[in-house]
Amino acid sequence: MMMAGLIIMFGCTLVARIMRERSLQLLSAEQKVQLVDSFSRNRVLYLAIMFGVVILYVLANRLAMSFEVTYLLVLVVPIIGLLVWSHVASMSKLRALGIPDAYIRTFHRSRLLVYVGIATFVALVLVDFAKR
Repeated sequence: MMMAGLIIMFGCTLVARIMRERSLQLLSAEQKVQLVDSFSRNRVLYLAIMFGVVILYVLANRLAMSFEVTYLLVLVVPIIGLLVWSHVASMSKLRALGIPDAYIRTFHRSRLLVYVGIATFVALVLVDFAKR
């Protein structure tokens, strides 16, 4: 089931990426530059947060926590927090930049699609845990 979850998650991410790439056609060259400039710092921050999640995971394993507890507390909860924060911050930033509503709607829908993929993966992993 975990493999099916991964396929669904990556499939949703791919479709979302295609949606966002196509929606870039709605923006002027200046708006595209604004978009890249305003989100460039976030990439470094996301990488740092993900690195922190990996460190928490390694520490949880060293403390001999059960895999289920480790999975939920160290991976799922911080990632959900990151996704919520990222979504709210991104939507606020897009509105502040004066990006057209059509692009913002597509961006929002593509992010929701990614969340569906992630939720499906997490649910299928939890189903696998329950079967053990």
